[in-house]
Amino acid sequence: MGAPVGGPGGQPGMATGAGMPGAGGMGGAPAGGAFGGGGFGGGMAAPGGGFGGMARGRLAVPAAEKDSLPGAERRFITLVQQLNGRPAEAREAARELGRLRDRRAVAPLAQLLANHGDKGVRQAAADALASLGTPEALAALRGVADSGSPGREQARKTLGGLAPAAGR
Repeated sequence: MGAPVGGPGGQPGMATGAGMPGAGGMGGAPAGGAFGGGGFGGGMAAPGGGFGGMARGRLAVPAAEKDSLPGAERRFITLVQQLNGRPAEAREAARELGRLRDRRAVAPLAQLLANHGDKGVRQAAADALASLGTPEALAALRGVADSGSPGREQARKTLGGLAPAAGR
């Protein structure tokens, strides 16, 4: 099995399965795949709930399985894993996930926005969710904005900058 990636400074990675209002059920891949089942805030088949394939905040994909995936899938997996890296790495990974416009990025970006200790990382995650622009991404932004999480300020700022029809 591939090595799990920890959070900044050797701390545990992003928490999963905590549940974020409006952001549940973002599985998105066929069952049995690297991201099969589960979703942010629930997880049908994922151990410990959370983003399918992500147990206790770490995305672990067997090396052989990851190597057999198409390039875009490998890139997505790598970027999600980098969200648990140093702040500069996590910021860049969040920005790139926003540019990719892959709906599966909603769950890990929402977790990053809600829980990361670095304000700049949280803002990059909020901006990436806004770039995705899907109903799920906007619901995740609203959920964090209405929560007591550390990312509340960044979510509110980002929602305030969106067109009135998209924000609320």
